[in-house]
Amino acid sequence: MQIRIASIVLLAVGATAANANLIQNGSFEDPNMNGGWGLFSTIPGWYAASGQIEIGDAGVYGVTGQDGKNVLELDSTGNSTIAQDLNLTNQSYSLSFDFAQRNGTTAETNKFDVLWNGNVIGSITPDSTHFSSANYTVSGLSGVNTLAFRGTGTSDSYGGMIDNVSVQAVPEPTTMAALGAGVLGLLRRRRKA
Repeated sequence: MQIRIASIVLLAVGATAANANLIQNGSFEDPNMNGGWGLFSTIPGWYAASGQIEIGDAGVYGVTGQDGKNVLELDSTGNSTIAQDLNLTNQSYSLSFDFAQRNGTTAETNKFDVLWNGNVIGSITPDSTHFSSANYTVSGLSGVNTLAFRGTGTSDSYGGMIDNVSVQAVPEPTTMAALGAGVLGLLRRRRKA
């Protein structure tokens, strides 16, 4: 009985690890902007592939519904591209993030693209200052994979906002089936006892 419980616990831990966020600094809380904003070439986890990284307190941009205090704008002094490199394996991953329109701007200036390994997988035009969520399933390659966000709206230093970026491994069906079978087996055994 103890071996079976230990196996189930290990499967549960493996499934939880598969659901861990692989993105570093996905809510752009580092560095702490103390209510202001700033421009950077790099911040923990992210680098500017073009232009500069602009992060700041959500209140500076007039947006709501963010995760934490800071958000990222994709048009710093002009349209910019931010990226993060991830070491992955050949499997599917769930990519999610939140997006919003900067207050006092038109939807046209807030457009941006989502890129996975250099390919555009989504083009977004935020139309609300309250954050909404987007979700994609992407295929990981064995080795370095690059996630990027590229401002494509009017290049006027006012652009789309992103926050709460996450990449998580999609559990393989065999792992989930084994976990489910283990839990059912444990429940059946407990009922008999």
